[in-house]
Amino acid sequence: MAGSQRIVSLNVSAPGERRVPGLVRWLLDQDAAVLVLSEIRSGPGHRALCAGLRDQGFALHDAHPARGERGVLVATNVPTLDSDDPYADLSGRAIKVRLADPTGPVDVVALYGPSSPPHGIPPDRKALQRKESWLHDCMAQLERSWPAADAAGSLLIGDLNVIPPDHQPLYRSTKLFEYEFFYRLTTELHMTDLTSAAAGAEYAHTWVSHQGHGYRFDHALCDDRLVGRVTQCVFDHEPRLTGITDHSAIRVVLD
Repeated sequence: MAGSQRIVSLNVSAPGERRVPGLVRWLLDQDAAVLVLSEIRSGPGHRALCAGLRDQGFALHDAHPARGERGVLVATNVPTLDSDDPYADLSGRAIKVRLADPTGPVDVVALYGPSSPPHGIPPDRKALQRKESWLHDCMAQLERSWPAADAAGSLLIGDLNVIPPDHQPLYRSTKLFEYEFFYRLTTELHMTDLTSAAAGAEYAHTWVSHQGHGYRFDHALCDDRLVGRVTQCVFDHEPRLTGITDHSAIRVVLD
């Protein structure tokens, strides 16, 4: 990487073919070096999205979720390096992509956490158990692998489907294990929460339920070696407000 580089993260909400052209246009307008796309589902829409990005010169790094599952995809138009991916066993919901950089390799760890019913919707026991199990496995792998010793910096980014302990508002439907996962990222793993400073005076939400309850599910965090290179981290609400998808985007700029 040379000069400033944009990394854009967006939950694309498993697009069908009809929604893909507008989605691809928006993504290309971001002039991003890296696109982190979560809630990817195999099918015609996924194939059209991949084709649209490949046609514009992006290399695709697919976490390969199991059939019927939803996962994460990273698209890059900057050089990358071969590297072991310790997150490959997390059900296609996580992938590490190593970017080539003059200062040393930069790791982008893209995550898409399992969802659970939002506030106002009856709890789904199986969904909660599945989510708790995945978050446990993800944290265990992060404890073993974050940050990679041979990386010059590491960024964790995506739709984690958890909210931080200081979220506004707090929801009684959110379980303790969900808050604990995010808390441990910033305490035990010493990550810097870049999106906590991105909201400004008004607390920003990146997804709003049909009942009108707002959540900040989308996050960007980094290690101490990368934080000094982050010149911008902002939410872009255009994709959600215009119906391109149902989430807001995150844009991180590295110098």
